Amino acid sequence: MLLMLAVPQLFADGFIIIPEPPFPRPHPHPGWRDPFPLEVKYHDVKVTIDGLTAKTKIDQVFFNPLNHQLEGQYIFPIPEGAVITGFKMYVNGKEYKAELLDAEKAKKLYQDIVAKSKDPALLEYTGRNIYTVKIFPIEPRSERKIEIEYFQTLEFDAGTIKYLYPLNTEKFSSKALEKVSVSTTIKSKNKILSIYSPTHETKSERVDDNNFTANYEEKNVKPDKDYLLVVATRLKGSVIDLMSYKTGDNENYFLLNFSVDDAEFPGEYIPKDVVFILDISGSMAGEKLKAAQDALVYCVNRLKDQDNFQIIKFGTEAEKFYKSMKKADKSSKKDAEEKIKNLEALGGTNIEEALNLAINEKSEPTRPFFVVFITDGKPTIGERDEAKLVEKLDPKLISGKRIFTFGIGYDINIHLLDKIAVKTGGVRNYSPPTNEIEVNISHLFEKIEFPVLTDVTVTSSGGIELAKLYPNTKIDLFKGGMLTLAGKLNDAKSGKITITGKRNGKELKFEKLVEIESESQYAFIPVIWSMRRVGHLLDIIRLNGESKEVIDEIVYLAKKYGLITPYTAYLILEDEQLTGNQRPPLAPDLKSASDNFSTMPQGAFKSEFDEMNSKEGKGSSTASETIRDYAGADQLNHRDVEKRNIDKNIDPSAQSLNLKDAGGRAFYQNDGLWIDSYLETNTSSNVKKIEFNSDEYFKLAFSDKKIAEILSLGRNVRFEYGKNIYEVIN
Repeated sequence: MLLMLAVPQLFADGFIIIPEPPFPRPHPHPGWRDPFPLEVKYHDVKVTIDGLTAKTKIDQVFFNPLNHQLEGQYIFPIPEGAVITGFKMYVNGKEYKAELLDAEKAKKLYQDIVAKSKDPALLEYTGRNIYTVKIFPIEPRSERKIEIEYFQTLEFDAGTIKYLYPLNTEKFSSKALEKVSVSTTIKSKNKILSIYSPTHETKSERVDDNNFTANYEEKNVKPDKDYLLVVATRLKGSVIDLMSYKTGDNENYFLLNFSVDDAEFPGEYIPKDVVFILDISGSMAGEKLKAAQDALVYCVNRLKDQDNFQIIKFGTEAEKFYKSMKKADKSSKKDAEEKIKNLEALGGTNIEEALNLAINEKSEPTRPFFVVFITDGKPTIGERDEAKLVEKLDPKLISGKRIFTFGIGYDINIHLLDKIAVKTGGVRNYSPPTNEIEVNISHLFEKIEFPVLTDVTVTSSGGIELAKLYPNTKIDLFKGGMLTLAGKLNDAKSGKITITGKRNGKELKFEKLVEIESESQYAFIPVIWSMRRVGHLLDIIRLNGESKEVIDEIVYLAKKYGLITPYTAYLILEDEQLTGNQRPPLAPDLKSASDNFSTMPQGAFKSEFDEMNSKEGKGSSTASETIRDYAGADQLNHRDVEKRNIDKNIDPSAQSLNLKDAGGRAFYQNDGLWIDSYLETNTSSNVKKIEFNSDEYFKLAFSDKKIAEILSLGRNVRFEYGKNIYEVIN
């Protein structure tokens, strides 16, 4: 029986097949097998993108932890269009040569492995060319280092370059990697506008207009999805890029990225009006006020001569520094700095009066108007009811004015600050009562310091129809930022995307003709859209109260795409008709949901959402930020963090949270059976059963890449595809 011995990540790094069990004859009982004895010490990937050419260098080390010598076959499925230019593996001084198998021969090899080892994991890689080499010996307790280098030509679409690195071999891992890293250097003759990864948390740094670096690194992790890097360059100005994915139930989802090239507006500065509101009530005394003062001085000094500003202090009463907005010239900034440094903390918290002064401040209609509202407390004077306070924000007065709320500490009304930000199109921010206050306020202001476009809207024509767009609030773009919009599409094949925005009082328009193509590497898009939709719905509940209709939709989306919410633990999926087991009732929070599973430890489902309905305290602040991240999710990392937080709390001996993605949807494991989340809404009792490893099984597997990916989950899978329900039985 063939045993799969594999690398826990980077399928581009390959994996090893062992043709015989590492035990002397007679072999143990045929039911035994340990498919993943090899470990990987580390994986380092270095990528160089120069124009449209990408060079990838991979360095990996295998470790045989057994006390037995192994003989294996190294298999390396290469990315589409790639050419191997270097392959090095040395055993006892001998260099091993690789052989290229085309896609048809590779498919036959994969089928043989699946048939003999009864492990379907390789089915995901059908349709790809592979390099293969035989390895002998792999000594007990020894390492084998493999180095691979390949080149590929990247596609270029109206200024956008996409680099895909296959990272999805999590299924082959017996142990988390000590480290995985992908380091990329990007060089372009065109100006690089931005770099973005929707799949992994990537840190990027601009060297100059034509050079960037991007780095992804994690430790003690099992990567389970491919790494995608999107590079927006200047071809003829700003860049609109549309990626789409069509799911098995024929729903079309898209992710739109829009970058503005500031070079289109040489020498043009957008002057702005800024009102700073600072809480100087008694609770701010000491280090909090000192940090806020230092941050405020920093922000004022960052203003340009063309900007106008006002400062409002509030305690028992609210008071403006100046009768009207001041020009941010050298003299005014020096005067403001002296006034700020002389502030003392005293009195109550009159939020109503402070907001009234700010929104009644006269401004020029063609200029962006921002309010930075800093407080550490709840209203104690004037209107105290949060609903009435928000209602008093006159729509006519706040039109075009964004209020960015900044809460310090945990003795604040989180819901109030969130509602103010949401109503005006601003962003909510929070800081613990530590020395981080100054840094966090400064970072907030740096984000809004240079507006590029305000009141941005996205429309479509020429047959394309966009629906359920997120974010669905007022959108402003700032220098170096990117608009990332997720939504649904109709079945049109092509059309036009139009983006409009205001700049210095003028309306600007950006257009692009797009072709709609569903690419398999974009299977993450439905998950990102669902995170944003669920975040939007959770905010509605958190700020306005629960309703059955909204909760039902959250439950539906959370189970369909494997999200953590206060209303679902993703173990709770299967209907009685699917499993024969009665489903536990949905719980109002994850902790009580876990009580329904005797094998789950108490608190296994504890998450940042637990104190969602609390209006104050650390838990409320954390819940607000978590929901904000969901509502603005631009990468899968937001969901991954939630999954890992839960996994940390689970006893290794207890039942695990078995969730995997395949074909753009979530699958859940129940008693060894992988169940498609789409079946939750399918009431059909007509299930076509197919025997694992049969001719019919392989015919189905090789009929469609999405089906092959689904079948690679395991030997027992029930799923919906097209109008059919299939169940693979072993």
